[in-house]
Amino acid sequence: MDEAPTHKSMETQYVYNMHVAPCGKVDRITKVWHSAWAAAQVGWTSPMDVPSDAQQLFHACESGKGWHEVKHHCTRDAAFDAQAEPLKDIKTVHGYAEWMKGIAVVAMPGSHYVLNAQAFDPKTQTATFFGTFHGIHSRYLEGFPEPTHKSMETQYVYCMHVAPCGKVDRITKVWHSAWAAAQVGWVRPALQGSPGVHAGEYYFTYGSLKRGFPNHGKHEEELSRFVGVATTLEPYPLIVPKEPSCTNPNCPYLHRQPTLMDKAGLGYYVRGEVYAVKADDVKELDVLEGYHGKKHSDNVYFRRMIPVLLESGEEVLAHCYFIADHAEKWAELQKGVAECLPEYTSDMAVGELKPGWSGPA
Repeated sequence: MDEAPTHKSMETQYVYNMHVAPCGKVDRITKVWHSAWAAAQVGWTSPMDVPSDAQQLFHACESGKGWHEVKHHCTRDAAFDAQAEPLKDIKTVHGYAEWMKGIAVVAMPGSHYVLNAQAFDPKTQTATFFGTFHGIHSRYLEGFPEPTHKSMETQYVYCMHVAPCGKVDRITKVWHSAWAAAQVGWVRPALQGSPGVHAGEYYFTYGSLKRGFPNHGKHEEELSRFVGVATTLEPYPLIVPKEPSCTNPNCPYLHRQPTLMDKAGLGYYVRGEVYAVKADDVKELDVLEGYHGKKHSDNVYFRRMIPVLLESGEEVLAHCYFIADHAEKWAELQKGVAECLPEYTSDMAVGELKPGWSGPA
């Protein structure tokens, strides 16, 4: 550095991403740091004026205005990228603006944000924004867990490339999504040394849809993308009758039907399997499990998202089916004709076709 001492202070934030090798030691470090802003604090450089369209795009996104407003400040095909699991499939600013609208307006009404700092690098034509988003998960949004009524205070950085026309043509977001998800109770913080938290379309099965079990073959298309063996992050009662008994009208087999009760904290950490699924796959599984929709009176099971821990050390949010009316199963457990177990095994799934079976009810 050739600059003379400025006697000015620096308060600079940064992120280290450390990869842990099999031996347990760190073999790679990536530092995310807004060096331009740090340099400006101590008088090494002066922040440049941030282009108007970049500023307006930032505020439109964070306030949940959606693509209707954002499109005026970016190119039509503006690209988006983020190394954050909830955003991994979003590749356009259009898609991200609508995702952000869902979070800010639907899931967290009344949310707000703070712009902590902004800067512009004329050499790379890059505008940088450092913000903090505040919100409370108080309403249901499709694809996310039920409202937890917990608050989020999450920091992030946008790097926006400004095209010659003055509009933004590319955005990169740097965001610790796993920590944000943990704050609002969607999933616990990832274990130290694990690759992180995944919050995509996953399905956790603890019963007869596991590999080698009776119902798996009939649903091979929906269950074609096996992710791994996993265990619930909270204990649940997995109730299994001691004799063959199946009350699900959509299941063809008379076997020891497993039922999971939505009573977190009781029972065992339940072991099962995780599959990557698409929306159409989930609809087919809904049919099998007799799920007709949120709080529907005809539900045999209901579906919600829960965090599970894969054997690889990763945590994922996965769709899981719980028995809708657990009073009968709980009574069977109390009478001693059923048992609470940590895992449903293949010998329990063996059974004959139900007498007179002709298809789902």
